[in-house]
Amino acid sequence: MDRLQSMRVFEQVVVENGFAAGARKLGLAPSAVTRLVRDLEDYLGVRLLQRSTRRLALTPAGEAYLDRVRGILIDIDDAAEAVNSHAREMSGSVRVASLPGMATHLVAPAVAEFRRLHPKVTIELHSDVLAYRGIEEHDITLLTDHVPLPAGAVVRPLVSSESIFCASPDYVRRHGALHAPQELLEHAFVRVMLPGLPSSPVRFVHEKEPDRIEEVAVAPVLCCNDHEAVLRSTVEGAGISSQVMQVAAPLLRAGRLQRVLAPWLAERFTLLACFASRRHVPTRTRAFLDHLVRHATLAQGGLSPGGHP
Repeated sequence: MDRLQSMRVFEQVVVENGFAAGARKLGLAPSAVTRLVRDLEDYLGVRLLQRSTRRLALTPAGEAYLDRVRGILIDIDDAAEAVNSHAREMSGSVRVASLPGMATHLVAPAVAEFRRLHPKVTIELHSDVLAYRGIEEHDITLLTDHVPLPAGAVVRPLVSSESIFCASPDYVRRHGALHAPQELLEHAFVRVMLPGLPSSPVRFVHEKEPDRIEEVAVAPVLCCNDHEAVLRSTVEGAGISSQVMQVAAPLLRAGRLQRVLAPWLAERFTLLACFASRRHVPTRTRAFLDHLVRHATLAQGGLSPGGHP
């Protein structure tokens, strides 16, 4: 018995919910598929599937075996892909869906260097505040752990980050520095408002005491569903906004933004890469994802924990 082939056949029969459908998917005769699954059960000494004329169901032993088999097959396929990639130049397209801020400040700046390393790989980037709805249609979907995810989505944490409160140096000169959350009531606040989400108080999380949280109900001078518009208005001196560290870092270094309300943060979160399935993730997709992790880590490097250059 070819145990590896039997494992693949067993998994495909379950995925296609039938021996005949599994056989068509694999290009094998139904009798061969039936025999391979029976041989696998004989080898293991347990029944993996309950058969009937109407339906196919996993036994408890079959469920446990399928879970382990999938992991083994993924590892085998990944190993083969990794070896094959050494024999050919990486090519093809990586389809990426992303929240707008991450698309602009993480993905787009990382593309040029990645393309220098892998010139035959192209990137298709779709920016959308509702990116979580498109996980099935993309190779990678970039979200945060604050976004609702569909059941069954596979998640890989990329990098932990935080949002800080910022203003332009000109705004601080004209209106003064502020340090305590309640002082925000005396200042202009610029805010991102996403579709379908109600207005809520501004949340403050203490940098050194994560359990210390305050909320302040502030009427913004500008509400916008575009992160870039909020950032640009902040740089131009319209008011104070919260900005992700990877976005704020280069502007802080350049002196175009200044942190305010330290040691308070707007939030802490984790950037996530989401996939519809663990199966058959191409080498080019894994390579681009690893590149994004390095880029995200470097983007917030060079700043102290307090967000200062």
